[in-house]
Amino acid sequence: MIEAKDLTVSVKGELVTVKAVNVDGSNYVLLRDVPKLMPVISVGYDAEKGLPKIE
Repeated sequence: MIEAKDLTVSVKGELVTVKAVNVDGSNYVLLRDVPKLMPVISVGYDAEKGLPKIE
């Protein structure tokens, strides 16, 4: 079972902690934490289409 763990990264000189999983040496950040890395983006859900959406 893969477990999401805290990952601290530098965003424009500030430390930000997000949840991520590491698979074969690559980090994958959870979609809901993407806005912490790029605040102009919002992550939501399109119930009509049944898909996550990133704007």
